[in-house]
Amino acid sequence: IPLLQELELSESDYHTINDTCKTLGIDLIVTPMDEESAEFISTLDVVGFKIASADMTNISLIKKCASYNLPVLISTGMWSKEDIEKSVSQYPKSLQFSLLLANSTYPAPYEDIGLEFLENLKQLSTTVGYSGHERGTFIPIAAVALGAKIIEKHLTINKNLTGPDHISSLDYKEFNLMVELIRKTEIALGKKNKIVTNSEKKNIQIARKSIVASNVIKKGEKFTEKNITSKRPGTGIDP
Repeated sequence: IPLLQELELSESDYHTINDTCKTLGIDLIVTPMDEESAEFISTLDVVGFKIASADMTNISLIKKCASYNLPVLISTGMWSKEDIEKSVSQYPKSLQFSLLLANSTYPAPYEDIGLEFLENLKQLSTTVGYSGHERGTFIPIAAVALGAKIIEKHLTINKNLTGPDHISSLDYKEFNLMVELIRKTEIALGKKNKIVTNSEKKNIQIARKSIVASNVIKKGEKFTEKNITSKRPGTGIDP
């Protein structure tokens, strides 16, 4: 494809990227499209491999990546639940992999994303993620709320450049916003146990309610819904 050939990176380019990542303290992950590429990538300081959706069923390539004992991220776009399960059953037992929910359309329609399927992926890999090709920043944030631990989004310096995915990519301002909102979402998720938080405790007395008399109650008279009600503050008997 002429466009892809024009944008191809040389081995020298990859070494430059590798050195820049080390300087900036950025973990480098690269996608091999064949076994020869995987061999070259293994010579870089990568922390893992990324398998594109098109190669989810490419068992020989995935076995090659597994041989380097590095984590492998595997996108699942264009494949059905049955396809994913069949592929996972054939992955090497030693493979450290995470499945990424993806829709391989640029840009992906919101109605085709299917975030609920993250629950199915959790049954197949210990860590799941989301690889997004839709416009905007809010879908990855929703994915994090549903349990995604890995987010992949394409970046561009100009959405009007020639090519299939610039229009569905994020610019640096959007990327910064997405990361900021994801971090806030992670904080807001908290823990599964529900407790009274320190921020709530100071509101307990003024916000909670107590049982009080709604009219005069004579000695010996039974409490009923007709003579008691609940009102603030919450310093008395809990309704």
